Amino acid sequence: MRYIAWILIADFLTGLFHWAEDTYSTNNWKEPLLSQVVLPNINHHKQPSAIAAMGNVFTRNYVSVFLFLCVFFVLFLIGFESLDLFCIGLLASFGNEVHVWNHRKADQNNRLIQFLQDACLVQTRAQHNKHHVTPYDRYYCTLTNVMNAVLESIHFWRIVERLL
Repeated sequence: MRYIAWILIADFLTGLFHWAEDTYSTNNWKEPLLSQVVLPNINHHKQPSAIAAMGNVFTRNYVSVFLFLCVFFVLFLIGFESLDLFCIGLLASFGNEVHVWNHRKADQNNRLIQFLQDACLVQTRAQHNKHHVTPYDRYYCTLTNVMNAVLESIHFWRIVERLL
């Protein structure tokens, strides 16, 4: 049960970050580290397949992994270390990789990835495609199909936007 909670919390975090990118970021983003994450996401709505051509697993994810490690290190320094937090952060930092799998042609994913998608153990292409409907304002989570279904059923993102 603990591992399932890690995955669901990590999935929620990918959605939270993706929602913030889509809702509040612009192409004029100047911060050098975050812009390497934010700008490709903004542009991938215009060219969805471009994200699948962005280098390899390392070049696509090193910024999010680096940011996660920085946050975890700060939490560690102030005495808030936890295996749970580490695993959740690591899973969330690879949310973009699962996102990329959904933008590749099916035959470009290896058999393991195809199995994970077919078995709905990671987000399916069909669910991710729901995010790519203008105005790109729903289905933000990128790891699984679970959190999107829950958050959309309670109109979570619209409620957060109203509160902010």
